[in-house]
Amino acid sequence: MSDLYEQRLQIVEQYDRAGFYAYHVADHHSTPLGMAPSPSVVLSAVAQRTKALRFGPLCGPNRLNRLLLNVEGASRRPRANFGDTQ
Repeated sequence: MSDLYEQRLQIVEQYDRAGFYAYHVADHHSTPLGMAPSPSVVLSAVAQRTKALRFGPLCGPNRLNRLLLNVEGASRRPRANFGDTQ
C-alpha cells in the first residue's frame, strides 16, 4: 500500500511541475475512486511535496469543515482548494 501512495504522490509532484491548476481527492474510502482512508492525510502529504498546485477534497460540507484545519496546517502557504475553481 505504501508503494501505491508513493506513486500517487510522485504523480502529483509531476502535476505541480507541469503547471496543473488543482488536484482533488475523492472522499470514497478504499474504492477505486479514493484509496486513502483519510483524505486529509493524503492532502497533507500533497501540501508538503508541491509548491503551487492547489488541492482539496471532493466531499460534503460537514466533512469539509473538519478537513480544512488539518490540511492547511501542513501547507507552506494557503493553497487548499475547497470547491472553488478560481
